[in-house]
Amino acid sequence: MAVLSLFTYSCTKEDLGNYKYHDINEPKFTDGLNGTLNAVVAQQLTIRPTVEFTQDAAVTDPNRYSYEWVYSETVNINKLRTLATTKDLDIKLNILAGSYYVWYKITDKVTQVVFSKKFNLEVRNEISEGWLLMTEVNGNARVDMLSRQLDGSFITIKDLLGSTGSDLKLKGAPKVVYSYFTAQPNGYGIPLSYGVYFGTDQSIDRVDPVSFAWKPAYNVKREILNADLPENFSIAAVKRSMGLGNKNKSNCYILSSSGDLYFNGPTALLTPKYGPVLNFDNATKVKYQLAPFIGACENGNGSLTFPAFFYDVTNKRILRHAVGTSAAPNSLAVIPNPPALVGGLPNPNALFSFSVGMDLVYMTGGIIRTPTAPEIYAVFRDPATSKFWLMRFEQTNATKQVYFKEIVATDFDKAENFAVSNLTGYLFYNVGSKLYLYDPFQATPLCTMMKDYGAEKISALKFPVYHSGAPGPGLPTPYPLPETDKLWVCYYNPAGTEGENGKMDKFSINLNGTGLTQEGPTFTGFGKVKTLHYREKTQ
Repeated sequence: MAVLSLFTYSCTKEDLGNYKYHDINEPKFTDGLNGTLNAVVAQQLTIRPTVEFTQDAAVTDPNRYSYEWVYSETVNINKLRTLATTKDLDIKLNILAGSYYVWYKITDKVTQVVFSKKFNLEVRNEISEGWLLMTEVNGNARVDMLSRQLDGSFITIKDLLGSTGSDLKLKGAPKVVYSYFTAQPNGYGIPLSYGVYFGTDQSIDRVDPVSFAWKPAYNVKREILNADLPENFSIAAVKRSMGLGNKNKSNCYILSSSGDLYFNGPTALLTPKYGPVLNFDNATKVKYQLAPFIGACENGNGSLTFPAFFYDVTNKRILRHAVGTSAAPNSLAVIPNPPALVGGLPNPNALFSFSVGMDLVYMTGGIIRTPTAPEIYAVFRDPATSKFWLMRFEQTNATKQVYFKEIVATDFDKAENFAVSNLTGYLFYNVGSKLYLYDPFQATPLCTMMKDYGAEKISALKFPVYHSGAPGPGLPTPYPLPETDKLWVCYYNPAGTEGENGKMDKFSINLNGTGLTQEGPTFTGFGKVKTLHYREKTQ
């Protein structure tokens, strides 16, 4: 062993003089890759680094180097994913918002030496929250957006699908825009846990909620069990119906343009797809047609469950769909009328018949003047007299009747758009450029013109409902309850540039409905808004 040790030492000592050290062709990276770079989801990320090699003069082959941009959410290089394999990075960024480590790698293919430069990348998502606007441009549908920024301000994004490179090409007139937490499909269905819906009079589709990418499998027909849907299947409305206090577990209704109703209830442990039509009379085996309105409460309050209401235009009656926690009826139910007499005296809660016999003009639900008993608002026109009536009843299984009176209001027969304040219960409508408030709580209902936009025309009215919030006071939410009582008015200048002439104002309602106060600036630069929905932040 002593001899072996001596031999090893001798060899090692001799080797120390055998190596020849020389400089290699080493790159010097641009200062632009130092620190943290910022990027935006679905937007172009372009980095053109300046790289100088220490022995460039000796390099005559431009293909000597290969390049790679890789990233990871951690410093663990065993979990790297590739962004690109080009010298310059010029891609549409399709990764989730967050903080990443990125390495720019250069390989000298002659020496096989790999050099890398590490930097940080902060990715934010400018399309993860804000107003989704289904607009009309030259008679066709286009999706625009008022995107909410980190400081609470909004920026306008025109042609959202085009700007994100989505393969979804809308055809036809704008009809529907909506989003909600669908919950993860169980086994089959569209494999997206958050639903973003865009619909025209010719089709209805979903898109990826992060990148807005689209595949043919995202057509909503794939979400419905009925296999006999027409090629141009479209819908009139889609609405989440209460969440039992959990935004990630939502019942939802889809109402087709032909008046057929479909239900999806993951909270009730039902199929992860929309089931067979509900507008089917089990007794007579006859299908009837529904009006294009869903009287549902979009938000739950703790463990309370609120039924949804619909209007049968074939038989001119209001119907109810009451959902429990274990199963849901496979058809809509007729609502019994309250008795005319109670204890031999006229029943003060017997105000109307649920077999109305009139034409439904407008209906909405979830008006939470009383959080434990939200109300349904419905506007009817009597075809025999041409008079209009306002109906209100509690959105519970008891369906307590609250109000039924004739509407006497300025040019109400010419009303174009409607909206009901979530907290005050005031009914708003417009005729052309004029915006009116109808107050049904006065002894003599009061109609007041709130605003006249003159040569500009109102195209949509909206009070937002936030699914991440809850209607009960004092409950934590990123969207305070008073925000659900802000009226958004969409209007446009007919003489303006098509596709850029749309505008939006936000108003708070003055005490006792005495007027409106504009909050913030007027938003501009998009198309004529036909319908809109607030997309809540999902990440």
